[in-house]
Amino acid sequence: MLVSPDLTYSVLVVSADDRRFEEVYRPALGVASALDGIGLVARRLDPRERRDTASDDELDTLERGAGVLADLEGVTPGLFALLSWHARAEPQAVLLLRVGPGALPFELRDLGVVPLKLDGPRGAGLSLRG
Repeated sequence: MLVSPDLTYSVLVVSADDRRFEEVYRPALGVASALDGIGLVARRLDPRERRDTASDDELDTLERGAGVLADLEGVTPGLFALLSWHARAEPQAVLLLRVGPGALPFELRDLGVVPLKLDGPRGAGLSLRG
């Protein structure tokens, strides 16, 4: 009998930037916690990897995990559509982040996308714009 892993505390992190993932997103999720106080675990999906769809593990985390943190920089059109669908189905579980100005794909235009200000060299630091 195949047992599915417990993804209750996993967050799918969509990030094309290795440094931002390692220095910002993973540590932030490590100190964040679920409602019961247990820490969250970042599971990365790198949109630069050439493939038509997300892996089964990534889709499982998307469907059964604690949430999704998506840095929209470098996201492909197919992934935009998947993130848009999930943000509409589970709006409280999806955080869409955008660095700098620029047009959003039509799939995301009516969703709440949080603009970010990157501080320091290559944007190592991060702050939300109000």
